Amino acid sequence: MRDEHCHILWDVDDGSQSLEMTRSMLDGVRACGFTEVVCTPHMRWKDFDAAKVHAHYEQLREMAPDIGWTLGYEVYYDRLLKIGIERAPEFTIGETNEILLEFNSGGEVPDGWQRTFWTLQSKLGLDIVVAHPERYATVLDDFDTVYRFRDMGCRIQVSAGDLLGGLFNKPRRCAKRIIDEGLCDALVSDAHRPEHYAEYRRARDKFWR
Repeated sequence: MRDEHCHILWDVDDGSQSLEMTRSMLDGVRACGFTEVVCTPHMRWKDFDAAKVHAHYEQLREMAPDIGWTLGYEVYYDRLLKIGIERAPEFTIGETNEILLEFNSGGEVPDGWQRTFWTLQSKLGLDIVVAHPERYATVLDDFDTVYRFRDMGCRIQVSAGDLLGGLFNKPRRCAKRIIDEGLCDALVSDAHRPEHYAEYRRARDKFWR
């Protein structure tokens, strides 16, 4: 079983804060039954350090050789525009052409995203994966945005923890609808802390078919 999205690498983003925390998260990875994991540290802030990410990734592989590891990134859309979308191939998942993109949680999907996606796909040959659309205000206001992502050939991830909000929690309702309407390509842990793996198991057992 494969987890396509997590923040298990320590001291590189807002995920694991220490090597000790990463060791605890590894227990969660195994408890979930994951045999393959894609590490997706945020490429969002100015202090992003690719060399540090790679060093910690190699150390993680040595720590847990029983897991099939892949390095990718969770690329913040606005940050990519600032550094130049021609650099997008630097941040693909492993040896694939897939790139995981996120918009601002709770914020709008910016106007013009279709043209940017088209450029990434047709000019740079990338396959786009959209992270947690259930968190974006644009999607909460207009669910058909998820269909527009799919119409452009994007894969859709739902973060398991978003399924565990209260009954009237909008991201929870949206996440469940994405699954119910067959639009979810991957239910992911999006784990930042050890306890997030327990949340993944709860959400998977309750909602994922």
